[in-house]
Amino acid sequence: MRFEVTGPLRVVGDDGAAVALPRGRVRQLLTALLLQDGPVPETKLCEWLSQGTRPMAGSTLRTHIAALRRALGSAADRVRTVPAGYLIEVRSGELDLAEFRDLSSRGREALSAGDYAAAGRLLRQAANLWCGPVLTDVPDSPHVWPLVMELDEERQLVTEGLVDARLHLGEHRELIPELRARASMDPPQERVVEQLMTALYRSGRRIEACDAYRRLRKLLAEAYGVEPGAAVERLHQRILADHSDLRLAGAMTA
Repeated sequence: MRFEVTGPLRVVGDDGAAVALPRGRVRQLLTALLLQDGPVPETKLCEWLSQGTRPMAGSTLRTHIAALRRALGSAADRVRTVPAGYLIEVRSGELDLAEFRDLSSRGREALSAGDYAAAGRLLRQAANLWCGPVLTDVPDSPHVWPLVMELDEERQLVTEGLVDARLHLGEHRELIPELRARASMDPPQERVVEQLMTALYRSGRRIEACDAYRRLRKLLAEAYGVEPGAAVERLHQRILADHSDLRLAGAMTA
């Protein structure tokens, strides 16, 4: 089987066909079982699936457990009742999030070690596992939303790491359109602007790199009343001083 959470919630059976998952609380239940390590206590699941201030009754939870098992068909025994609560049996290679985290961890290690080709390959594979906004087909709740935010943050870190690897590999010109588009998003991401400034500078476009900094500074001041962070400010000063350590061998065109 294949369980996918790096996008819409999806289960694919051994025959390659998508499993028809019921809407609503059953999707919340499956999400909770997939994203929590080990067995999940009944009380915690009842809190997850509650619609108001009072936790769901245990009998109602068991109704949703039964509905999930019916949806899984021949794999119904994957959803197990254990002394500590409930769990879903996910075997090695079946959960896309586990694959994503393995690739991203190895990619970051390669990036730290200066193996930019391996880092770019691994982080690109991790990024390619994502297929849209996370869990948009799972009903929102105070328990689901923090997990969605956490997954989005992991995705963002991989994207930034991949850009770093590509910058080290001399792909600064190819990155400029992508980084410009991401830098224009609201709220502004300073790390993205920092990467855009680097890509522009290495492409011989120092004035545009400084313009990107000024736009960020103006937006932050007007919208939030703050200055850019130390990393962006330091990069701006180094660009103004034309620091040689910013250059990539053979990268500057002007």
